[in-house]
Amino acid sequence: MSRAGSSGGRKHRRAGEGDGQCPPTTGGWTRTKASVVAEQNAHGAMSLRDCETNATYTVVAYASPAVRETARSLERDAVVEGRLVRVGCRANAWRVQDLAVVEDS
Repeated sequence: MSRAGSSGGRKHRRAGEGDGQCPPTTGGWTRTKASVVAEQNAHGAMSLRDCETNATYTVVAYASPAVRETARSLERDAVVEGRLVRVGCRANAWRVQDLAVVEDS
């Protein structure tokens, strides 16, 4: 009996997920103070640069609609503090857990 096109009872998963190479979400939370280098685009993505390490984070997801709205209001060069977690394992993609604008002193 042919099983062509059948999963044979196996679970479907994304490449790299659960195969020992990379869990669905890798790493722990990263707390960072960063500046906005690219404002949120039509798809909700934006880029942040860590103020201490110059690491660049491509934000592609948000923990809540409120966090997404805060990010949407940010302009280039705004400085923020927040917690990020890596999404997936193939790219520099991050989800923002919380985000706050750092006031100039």
